[in-house]
Amino acid sequence: MRRWLVVFLAAAAAVLSFDALRAQALASGAVHHQALAALWAAGIDGMAAAGVLGVRTDRRDLRAWAMLLLAFGASITFQITTPPVWLARAVPPVALLLAIIVLELPRPRRDGHGQKVPASLPEPIAEVGEGGALPGALPAIAEVWTEGMSGAELARALTDRGVQTSDRDARRLLALLRAEVAPASNGQRPGAAS
Repeated sequence: MRRWLVVFLAAAAAVLSFDALRAQALASGAVHHQALAALWAAGIDGMAAAGVLGVRTDRRDLRAWAMLLLAFGASITFQITTPPVWLARAVPPVALLLAIIVLELPRPRRDGHGQKVPASLPEPIAEVGEGGALPGALPAIAEVWTEGMSGAELARALTDRGVQTSDRDARRLLALLRAEVAPASNGQRPGAAS
């Protein structure tokens, strides 16, 4: 029930915010066409959505929080008062810049303890659990890994357990796991008791 309430409130806020922002864009004189005013309003609401996506990916990402707060602040301010033309015209490039910074630039990855980790996995796999790039990752890998799992599935499972990794790194990790597990442990999971 809580999820539906949040969905309803989000949908209502998006529709009402969009309509108010569209009207303010026309009133500001920055745009002179209904479609362009709608696009301007969608840009502000899109900034908020990009901020939410960034925060959902990493709650400690200050860039995503800054974008989210800026988007909500702009939305509230522009719904209350008509922005001056120069400010209204600055919104699209600022929205694009923030979206690139938040959604496209790489984020520092963190292990399950909040520590930053390097962008690539170490080789060989034995280094992972020995204070290597992903301290604490080996127990999480042992909990979730199955032989038929894809890189994306492993990355999702590790992220759910607080170990941030990309699909590409998870695929590399799977290749290393399969190479070490097949000859040495007759299919046992890494870190499992013999």
